[in-house]
Amino acid sequence: MHMLYCFILSLVLVGPGEWNSGKEKAVSLETVTKGTEALAVLPETDVSNDTLTNNVASDKQVIEDYVGSKRFTTANVVAKVEVRIRNHGMALACPVLFYANGKASSLYNAPMGTWSEWIPVLNHIGKVDVKLENKVKGNCKISSQVRYYKEAK
Repeated sequence: MHMLYCFILSLVLVGPGEWNSGKEKAVSLETVTKGTEALAVLPETDVSNDTLTNNVASDKQVIEDYVGSKRFTTANVVAKVEVRIRNHGMALACPVLFYANGKASSLYNAPMGTWSEWIPVLNHIGKVDVKLENKVKGNCKISSQVRYYKEAK
């Protein structure tokens, strides 16, 4: 029964055929845990756009700069943590490896002079403490930003 509930929840959250398509929705954990009636009215907060948005729990999606590493706590929502990078040097290849809570992501190349696409590094359910790090492979100078849902104060 639990597996069926999780499958139905995943279809409601992102829709059939939309997993990892950038169309995932962020919802308050309270909405998810209230039962099947609440699942039919999940909010349409898109976590793939570049604008700051509010979800139903009044938590804000924020974009913050960081250098090398950053510690933060997410809001109590179902969402993802994403990063993007920019290469300030003249190197054509500037590979960067991201770590979220010690788990490594794939190797990404920081584009010269422009921001990369948003790269998902962590999916979470509820409030989570995150330690984010990036390791630059080579002699490059990069800028980094993280996008996540932060609790409203």
